[in-house]
Amino acid sequence: MKPGVTCDTYLNLSTNIARSIALLRLYDLRNSKEYSGLDTGVIRVLDSIIKVYATLLAGLVIVIGEDALVRFKTTVEVDGRIYRRGDITKLSLDKLVEFTIAGLVESFESIASLS
Repeated sequence: MKPGVTCDTYLNLSTNIARSIALLRLYDLRNSKEYSGLDTGVIRVLDSIIKVYATLLAGLVIVIGEDALVRFKTTVEVDGRIYRRGDITKLSLDKLVEFTIAGLVESFESIASLS
């Protein structure tokens, strides 16, 4: 093999091993509330992702076209526009996930979620 190919192969192998270790570590941590340090932040983000993803998959978030209806919890600048606390707008689904994880927005849920 050429030197560059060997380096790329090694890098890919290293990355895949690290990814596997991370998945196993997260799987292990999910069953325990005995974590601290970096693990705490990672689990908090993972829990947020799971919550918003489950809500989207269940069809509970009000979606208009490709965007979700949200209310801002704080003042945020998005694509050059400033939204203040309480402002309501539509956000793309990827931004919905990102902003929900960061605690910046809350999505509106359909009436089906009220039962």
